[in-house]
Amino acid sequence: MVWRPGGRATALCVMPLSLVLGLVQAAETEPSDKQILVMRKLQPESYVDLARIWKGGLPIPVCWEANVAPFAEQKQWVEDIVRQRLENPTAVRFKGFAVQTKRWPTCSAESLGIRISATEGRPRSDVGKQWSPSPSDPKRQQIPTRMQLDFKLGGAYESYCGNQKRKCLEVIALHEFMHAIGFLHEHLREDAPQECRERFGHEGDDTGILPNKFSVIYDRASIMTYCESIYDRPIRLSAEDITAVNHFYQTQ
Repeated sequence: MVWRPGGRATALCVMPLSLVLGLVQAAETEPSDKQILVMRKLQPESYVDLARIWKGGLPIPVCWEANVAPFAEQKQWVEDIVRQRLENPTAVRFKGFAVQTKRWPTCSAESLGIRISATEGRPRSDVGKQWSPSPSDPKRQQIPTRMQLDFKLGGAYESYCGNQKRKCLEVIALHEFMHAIGFLHEHLREDAPQECRERFGHEGDDTGILPNKFSVIYDRASIMTYCESIYDRPIRLSAEDITAVNHFYQTQ
């Protein structure tokens, strides 16, 4: 979704300030670590759009739009965190890290895959592999998966990120890349905390074309939930996030 101050959101996936601030409190009761491990042996955990997984498409191409050129240092932060916290612990792969420079290229007019541009506003990403007119249409054609990141983190983010802008950008980028490979917000599940679902009910979220809730329990540690603050904890996927990514990408 795209957020505008004082306005309503439209259906795209974004990173809200409240995810950084942790405005929603954790649920009071949760299963023990031992119970969770037992349940994870039965099924992986997450909420994903089956229609937009990158099937047979690894490595996924990624490129930078021309307007990102002034942010060389921030580009490196994003590339590094995606490699360290998404590629390294999972089976998903992005085109560019295997070449000598290990950096994503500048987009050409024909570039598909994930195209990242700079914005001065709320970050957002399309969910998964994009098709026109739709994934189910026999005449479908692939179109770019577009992502926008705010490399300045000014405005409202200035107050909350302060001198930790790198951490803010890294956690936002990791969240948006999970969207870009097909994952939906974990708090969309009906078993997410009621307070959280009510708080974000106005967001106009992307609920997916073929959403698949194949887990046994809501994952409060997921990088994809708004219900918990991810600002004051290590930047990483939850164990369940990693299991779910591997479930969909390890055979490709």
